Amino acid sequence: MHRFVMALVCTPFIFAGVDQDWAALEALKGEWVGVGTGKPGDGSGSFTFVPEMHGRIYVRRNHADYPPSEGRPAFRHEDFMTVYREGDVVKADYVDNEDHVIRYVVKGTDQGIDFVSAADSKTHRYRMRYVLDGNNKMKMRFDIAPPGKPDQFTNYIESELLRK
Repeated sequence: MHRFVMALVCTPFIFAGVDQDWAALEALKGEWVGVGTGKPGDGSGSFTFVPEMHGRIYVRRNHADYPPSEGRPAFRHEDFMTVYREGDVVKADYVDNEDHVIRYVVKGTDQGIDFVSAADSKTHRYRMRYVLDGNNKMKMRFDIAPPGKPDQFTNYIESELLRK
């Protein structure tokens, strides 16, 4: 009986990190519309973030439309991301129509949610940060760190988002 009681008492502490990170994703649920003010060029777009497979994963579908800029034609960026639990870590896999594949670790923070790729001395490191600003507003930042300098993030895109 003592072992059963100890298991009930200790289990929440073992999984508290992953559960807190997973619970933080609830704030992203829904349909969001944003206007970008980042580089390259101003853009506009939207994304959906919804649970699928009976809540076992989240799926984000995103698009951003960019006007012509500096001799570059208008273009549409599209990406798809799945967020899932793997053991005691929340992870996300991102793919887009520009041939990027990014694998993230997801962490809930005091201000919102961070998606951060692994540090590597040969490749860029990426951080997608959602900062919550009330129930129906948030800011998104996409930052890039150069190879060999994994903590020297520079902002690439920033946008404000409104829940639809």
